[in-house]
Amino acid sequence: MKKYIFGLLFGAMAVTTFTACSDDDDNYQWATVTGQQVYFSNQLASRIEIPMSGTEFTVPVSRVKTDDAVTVNLAHTDTTAFFTVPASVSFAAGEAQASIVIGYDNTKMVYDKFVPDTIRITSTDLTSEYGLTTYAFSAGALSPYQSIGKGTFIDNYYFNKTLSCEILQNQEQKNVFRILNPYRNGVVAANAGDEYIEITIQPEGTVYKDVTLTRGDLVTYPDFNTGYHHSNYDADINLLHPSRMTANATEASWSFNRVLEWQENGLPGQMQLAPYYYMFGVGGWNASQSDGNIIVYFPGFAIRDFTVEMETLGVLTDLSGTPSAAINVTLGADISGAKAKVVSADDDPDLVAETFLNAEDTLIVDVQNGINFIPVPEGLTGKLQVVLGTIVDDELKDVLSSEFEYWGGGANPWEVKGSGDFLYTLIFANDDGPAKDPGLELQYNADDDIYRITHWGYDVDFSFKWDQTTNQVNVPSQFSGYTHSNYGQVFVQESDDYVTAHDAWDDDDDGNPDPNDGPSYYDPETQTFHFNLCYFVSAGYFGHGEETYTLSAAEARSLKLQMPAAKGSLKPMKHQWKKSLSLPVSLKLAD
Repeated sequence: MKKYIFGLLFGAMAVTTFTACSDDDDNYQWATVTGQQVYFSNQLASRIEIPMSGTEFTVPVSRVKTDDAVTVNLAHTDTTAFFTVPASVSFAAGEAQASIVIGYDNTKMVYDKFVPDTIRITSTDLTSEYGLTTYAFSAGALSPYQSIGKGTFIDNYYFNKTLSCEILQNQEQKNVFRILNPYRNGVVAANAGDEYIEITIQPEGTVYKDVTLTRGDLVTYPDFNTGYHHSNYDADINLLHPSRMTANATEASWSFNRVLEWQENGLPGQMQLAPYYYMFGVGGWNASQSDGNIIVYFPGFAIRDFTVEMETLGVLTDLSGTPSAAINVTLGADISGAKAKVVSADDDPDLVAETFLNAEDTLIVDVQNGINFIPVPEGLTGKLQVVLGTIVDDELKDVLSSEFEYWGGGANPWEVKGSGDFLYTLIFANDDGPAKDPGLELQYNADDDIYRITHWGYDVDFSFKWDQTTNQVNVPSQFSGYTHSNYGQVFVQESDDYVTAHDAWDDDDDGNPDPNDGPSYYDPETQTFHFNLCYFVSAGYFGHGEETYTLSAAEARSLKLQMPAAKGSLKPMKHQWKKSLSLPVSLKLAD
């Protein structure tokens, strides 16, 4: 009970004290407010979104007294010259609100970067101490990019990686996409290189770098730093669209950068990029003129298997005497059909395959997984090819071809001259030294006056010219059969001819061209061909020097070969094996 009474007494005391204060308030004199009473509303937003394509926006300013027209002076704090704020704003008579028109420089805008400023009313005789005389705000544009989900980024050319990446779409320009951090998810550090590749699917009719595009599936992109720093060259590897090179100023040279498949929702399903892998100030690798180097699968797209492999096994003749090319075929699970036909090696495979869907030709064979027999047309002999076309959704998808020789009743121009052992010392050598390829056949074609070593390199024919009066040999440029995973097809050529066509090399890195290796030649004393070769790709060369082919003694004597003239002058010079690719420095970049 005591606590209750005390609380009650305390409450009475509080009422008494409050009453005393009320008596004092009755005698307080409130301040008199005069003037226009110009102010900024406290309801104005502190963050203003402005469009990238715009140049101005408005901010309202208010006043209490509206009888007269009046001009109010203003100032602002931005020193970057991004905003342009007028020096004053005017109210018409009877007007309670006016608009301050604020200009901005949209060329300085960056998505998601908001620029701050504060506008101040400097005409203090027109304001009131009860209203806001300053307005602080920031203005900018929010990025229009929205995530459409996770995609798959496959680099088949340089890094040989399959990576997961988020893909964004521009909601203002639906044909523009950003592939986020493609190499930061398994190749480079999380903060290395550029954050995204920005891809634009160019509409048909677009004028891009002075070229009017005739198709609507081509994609372009600005330079992109992968973040991978090449230690040998002390430079970052960038992906450059081929239009960045002055030599690639045509639509055809950009055609390997395109959308491969679309989805029903209008988004790309599968896209491929074919860039230059480029190090500024050094050079790079040209992956811009072939398919499959970088593949991007977009969210929602079901990855399908359209792979196809074909191997020609030879020509078989059945009991009726009909010859057929035997091919071993492996078809991807999502290929709905495939057809093949044997034609001359001179025919265009793409044109041949175009007839597969409509022509009623008994020589066109439906192909299945495994071994198939494709009939050779009657009377067709010489250099032939099997053309195979895959079919997906009733459309021709991919075309492959494989050459072979069949002479039938015709005269085979190739005469066997013997066999011998080829000694590889360059790219086909073993890790611990030269590699011997025994028993390779030497053949001669009198019609073309050319020799070849069969099943050489990666199982191709190695052709060369041989002057038996001087025993000097020359090797024309030809495919080695080997396709490097990073650099593409590897070719081989007479070393001296390569250096003449591509300027001299500098193997000892002294800044001066090294001497040439000298011409290839045949030495009858040892029954050995000395081939001075250069192995190269489109971006540079792998190595150069001597490789040999030695005939068996009996076969060499049967050729009745002469001694070479001035044999001593034909010996090759000692070479240095260059293990890293020599890169060009003369590629000219376009703007």
